[in-house]
Amino acid sequence: MVLDPETSAKITRYRPKHAPPLWADIAPLVRSVVAAVVTAAPYDVERLLHVTGRLALWAEAAGLERDPNEWLRNEVIDAFVRSRAGDIKGSSVRTYRTWLLRVRDALAWSERGEAAPARMHAEGSRISPTVVQSSQACGTGPCICLVSRRPMPLRFSVSVPASD
Repeated sequence: MVLDPETSAKITRYRPKHAPPLWADIAPLVRSVVAAVVTAAPYDVERLLHVTGRLALWAEAAGLERDPNEWLRNEVIDAFVRSRAGDIKGSSVRTYRTWLLRVRDALAWSERGEAAPARMHAEGSRISPTVVQSSQACGTGPCICLVSRRPMPLRFSVSVPASD
């Protein structure tokens, strides 16, 4: 795989803020992981470098083997994001976890020589039904109609038994 010059330069130049001396030892591994997955993961290269670098530094401090396959195990990713929970917001913790899981998946596809799955996107709009009282009879009595606000309205009725 050949990366464009801009992406390649970002990977080569990356160094975390306040990087410990240890960074020089693990930087080649972090850079190789990101270079292998950057075209398959749905995130920009800076984010991939940041989160993968943070994980690698944490794994090294935790005494784990210096191996991306070790860092990217579910239990290691979960332990890492839990350790960050006091430092960053809950939504960021979930985001870090998602990014790292995507890196792991993309690395697995890369190692097996598979293409990443097609990116799928679904419209995020939700149905917000409107309840309409209808004076028309629905067979046995008055009914309530729910009308969807989608382009092609979906209508259905529920019969309400008459009260005595």
